[in-house]
Amino acid sequence: MIRLLSTLLTLALGVYGFWFLSNHYPDVTTKIVEHLDIRQFHALEMKYTASQLMDKHRGELFPKGKSHYLAPLTEFYPYALMEVKYTPSAGYTKESLLLWDLSDGEAILNGKYWDKTHGFGDCLSASASHFDFKVLHFLSSKGGSVAEEQLLKGLFVDARTLKGWITSCLKKKLIIQNGSSYRLHFQNPKLRITPETQLEEKLLIKPLKESPRLPSYFSLTQVEKMANCAFGENFTIRKITLIYLPVHNLIVQNPDGSVQTTLWNAFNGRPFIHSSSAS
Repeated sequence: MIRLLSTLLTLALGVYGFWFLSNHYPDVTTKIVEHLDIRQFHALEMKYTASQLMDKHRGELFPKGKSHYLAPLTEFYPYALMEVKYTPSAGYTKESLLLWDLSDGEAILNGKYWDKTHGFGDCLSASASHFDFKVLHFLSSKGGSVAEEQLLKGLFVDARTLKGWITSCLKKKLIIQNGSSYRLHFQNPKLRITPETQLEEKLLIKPLKESPRLPSYFSLTQVEKMANCAFGENFTIRKITLIYLPVHNLIVQNPDGSVQTTLWNAFNGRPFIHSSSAS
């Protein structure tokens, strides 16, 4: 009887603890669930198998002729899938999907080539605010660099308010001052985008389990908060879900014994370039 009561008490404390974390520390809960295989996860449909890609790219992956494949490995990379709505023009609302890489913090612009934004990862790391993005977007619209006077006129704020916004961006290393001008602190920035991932066909999501998953560097909560800051008042996230992209590791052993691994996106069949803000 005492053992039963002890077990029930432990179970009750565990349930309460998980509820408390879920409501007060959702990012911690996400990390726990990712590392403990306690439920199924959802992944984009695998449109290209490892075998198909191995056959298709044998010529380019075997430049020395006598190489051979080792057993491939399929891993799953974390993404946020957002169902959003926004106003591309006055009097018109559009509903769309937006994929966001939780490894490097960048949005996916299209499913065919997996092109990405550049700069949002830094904004996530710096916890960029709504007012930070006002400065960043204006700089982006003017080619990345403008004089303080242009900022003052273009943002329609008083000098004291602008000074606070600029100071915030400077402290967060999002912009750099050059004399009386300011410029974006990103190489080839790509921030002014339509909040939509262009897709040629409908996304299909499948439940999976017991497969190797990479951990997220950014959380759903971080991405959701930043996206709302970045895309303005008329942007709404109706639903955000953690999903995974299947990526094939094709492993080639060369005649000299060396091993070469290439990554391939199982959704579009193209080479996959992995970048992580954690690295």
